[in-house]
Amino acid sequence: MSIPDKFFGRYQLDKSENFDEFLSSKGVNWFVRQMIKLAGLTKVISQNQEVGKYNMENLTSKKNTNYQGWELGKTFEAPGLDGNQHQVRN
Repeated sequence: MSIPDKFFGRYQLDKSENFDEFLSSKGVNWFVRQMIKLAGLTKVISQNQEVGKYNMENLTSKKNTNYQGWELGKTFEAPGLDGNQHQVRN
């Protein structure tokens, strides 16, 4: 299982639907939800130097997250935009 080359690159979020409801269901407080929604998001997906591993950056005007060396189908723990540790599964 691997990510096709056409998915590597830089993507900017134009809009999202029900994002506030999603964040609320995850327990993110109102103030943090508002900051996240206003931040705007650019996602950068790339191959890692190790075969079968990938890198992903979430770039915002407020805070960036950088996930290095993750594998498809495996869970890892990493900080989210809300500052809390999360279990991330790709």
